[in-house]
Amino acid sequence: SRAIATFTGAATSHYLKATNFGFNIPTGTTIVGILVQKEGHYSGTLVGTSHARLVLNDVIQGNQYDANFTTSDSYISQGGSTDLWGLTPTPAEINASDFGVVLWTDITSGSGDIRIDHIIITIYYSGGYTRIRTDNQNIYLSSDNSNELVYVSYIDPAVAIPVSRDISKGSIGLKSSN
Repeated sequence: SRAIATFTGAATSHYLKATNFGFNIPTGTTIVGILVQKEGHYSGTLVGTSHARLVLNDVIQGNQYDANFTTSDSYISQGGSTDLWGLTPTPAEINASDFGVVLWTDITSGSGDIRIDHIIITIYYSGGYTRIRTDNQNIYLSSDNSNELVYVSYIDPAVAIPVSRDISKGSIGLKSSN
């Protein structure tokens, strides 16, 4: 189901806080980028701006990103492969259940709804792996401190987004959605 904020004039929505993405970023790596993608749309005659900030250690912090939805479902991408949102998060902070994002909207006029369908966070990191090998279907990553991880790319039909699955540990790898 979608998160919906309804407006009947100028107002600021409550925060939509999404945490507990279940990341398993290896220790000894360096976080180099964070990409947040939110999918949704607005209806009605709304005029305003939607915002996003990260939640790190259960505190809203880092750079604020602003963008606007369209009247049909679309993705808004904020951050990126080399954008840390003004922060220096550690793998432990990213892996924590209190890491995530908050979204909110400031409406200056109009009436209608903002509807958020889902949120994807992709974490980019470097280091930690000393060996990489591939075969026809899989990428195998290993280090001196961990077992070999097998990443298999596929499409999850439940949400129809590309994800990577850590087969050896049964958890979401680099990308997670909430």
